[in-house]
Amino acid sequence: MGDHFDFQEIQNRVNLYLDNAYNAEQQKDFLDKVSAIPEWNEVLNKEKKSRDLLKHYITRPKVTTDLLQNIRDNISLH
Repeated sequence: MGDHFDFQEIQNRVNLYLDNAYNAEQQKDFLDKVSAIPEWNEVLNKEKKSRDLLKHYITRPKVTTDLLQNIRDNISLH
């Protein structure tokens, strides 16, 4: 293809895409590359899978009302 990117560059571009940091044209260009280059597609799919696992299997601790009130109090002091 003539385009050569190292893994870190591909990973950065995948992260930008998944973080919705691209405008419409950049998003289209990225998806065209993913369609044309199997390695990019593989990196994208692995990253999607990793993010899905994090979303679904790691639970965040619940925030208590005391903590929220403490934060509000600290903000109002400044």
